[in-house]
Amino acid sequence: MGDALLEKAELAAWLSERTGLSTEELDAGAPLFTSGVLDSFDLVEIVVFVEKRIGKRIGALDVNMENFDTVDSILRTIRK
Repeated sequence: MGDALLEKAELAAWLSERTGLSTEELDAGAPLFTSGVLDSFDLVEIVVFVEKRIGKRIGALDVNMENFDTVDSILRTIRK
C-alpha cells in the first residue's frame, strides 16, 4: 500500500473542488498558498488526503506551504 501513486490529474481534480481553480490553472502551476487561495488549515487537509491516497506518512519537515504550493511541488515532495 505504501507504493500507491497519486497522479497529477487526480490531485488537480481534488484541489479544484476545494479551491474553485480550474484543473488547467492548477496544472499550469497556480500557487495555492502564496496567492492566498489556501491557508495553513487547508494544508492539513491536503496532507491528510495525500497520506491516505499514497498509503504513507509525509515527514514533518516536508510539510510546509512551500512544498505544497503547487500541484507539481506536492508531487515532488511525496515522490522524494
